[in-house]
Amino acid sequence: MKISILWQFPHFVSSTFFKVLTDASRNGLELVKPAQADLVIYGPFQRHPKMIGRFVKRRARHSPLHFSGRQTQPISVYHTIENTRHDRKFDFSVSFDFSSEDRRHFRFPYWMESIDWSHEGVIREKPLRNSSHVAIDRLMSPLGRGFLERNSKCAAFFGHLREPRDTLLKAVRRHLDVDGYGPGFDDRLRSPERSGIAKDSVLAEYSYCLCPENSLYPGYYTEKILESFAAGCLGLTWTDPNVSADFNPDAFINLLDHARDGYDGWYQRLSRPEELQKFADAPLLTERPSIEPLRDFVNTIVQSTL
Repeated sequence: MKISILWQFPHFVSSTFFKVLTDASRNGLELVKPAQADLVIYGPFQRHPKMIGRFVKRRARHSPLHFSGRQTQPISVYHTIENTRHDRKFDFSVSFDFSSEDRRHFRFPYWMESIDWSHEGVIREKPLRNSSHVAIDRLMSPLGRGFLERNSKCAAFFGHLREPRDTLLKAVRRHLDVDGYGPGFDDRLRSPERSGIAKDSVLAEYSYCLCPENSLYPGYYTEKILESFAAGCLGLTWTDPNVSADFNPDAFINLLDHARDGYDGWYQRLSRPEELQKFADAPLLTERPSIEPLRDFVNTIVQSTL
C-alpha cells in the first residue's frame, strides 16, 4: 500500500497507529509523494520554513488536499496526539476526542502510547523520555505506600513555564519542595529529550510529580498522569474532569478541583491518614485496555483503499 505522511509529529513512524497500519498492510507500506498515494495521513505538525528541522503545531487543514488528474482521490486520515480537533471532511480520524462518529473516528488518547503492547504483538522502539513502555498490570495494581517512604519532594518535567504551569508550580511550592527538570528550568536544553535523563528513573526517588496537562479539553489526556503513577509517585495534575472516563480519579490529585481556592486546598488531603491510604490503595486503570479495537478500525481503513 502506498502512503504519504503530511503535517505529522516527528516520531509518527514509531507510533502504535503506524505499527498497526503496517501489520494490517499484508504487502507492506511504501512511502510515496501524496499525489501517488493510496492513503494520505494528515496531522497537527508541519516544518517551519525558517526553522530547518524544527516542528511547530499548526491548525489542521479544513479539508484534505485534492489531487487533479486522478480518477479517485486517496483515502485521507487525520491523526493527532495534540489538542486539535479532527475534521469531518477527512475520510477517517484518530484522536483523543470523545466523538459519536464511531465508523469514521477512533479515540486513541496519547496516554495509550506509553503502554507496552508487546503482549498483543505491537513492538515499538524505546520511548523518548522513559526507559521502557509501561506494563498494563502495573497500572491495574494499587499505587502502594512507597511514595510515602520516599523523599517527600515533588518533581516537575517542563519544556516551558507558560501558564498555567507557572501558577501551578508556585502553588505546589507553597507546600512542597519541587525539583525541576527540562528546558522549562534549564534554558540550555532545547528539548526534554536532550537532557539524556530517563524520566522514570528520576521519579523513582520522588514522592510526588507535578504533571499538569498543557490545556483542558474533554478526552485530552496524555502520558503525564500514567508515567507518574507507573513510577510510584502520587501525581498532582491539572486536567479536564472527564479524565475519570480513562483513569481512576482516586489515584491522583486534580489541582483543577482547587482552582477556586487558589490551588491551595489540595494539600490538606495529604495530612489525613485516610486520604493517604485511599491513594495507596487505588489502581490507575480499572478496566484492561486492548489494541484490538484499533486493529479493527485500521483494517476498515485499509479495506477502503482497495
